[in-house]
Amino acid sequence: MEKTIENKPLPMPAVLSQQTLFPIPDFVALPEFSFLTESGMRHLVFNGRDRKSASGDVIHGNGLFESGAVVRLGRRVLIDANNFREWMERQRDKAAE
Repeated sequence: MEKTIENKPLPMPAVLSQQTLFPIPDFVALPEFSFLTESGMRHLVFNGRDRKSASGDVIHGNGLFESGAVVRLGRRVLIDANNFREWMERQRDKAAE
């Protein structure tokens, strides 16, 4: 008598089943972030870090990279939706002060 083995797909862990990293076009297409445009999001990413002006002065960034909301893999830029949401909340708190 032969035994048959039933292959069932393993359940995906809850942490991995929800996608949190999105390329910019997909990120701005999410209903929660539909108020952003693709160019507006790229502007936020560009200004995410401190940088120097032509005269050598420091231009402070918006803190998007420090929050962990932007993940760079080579030339690819991915946005972490959870960290971006937290960064937005901190921006709202700063504006209320």
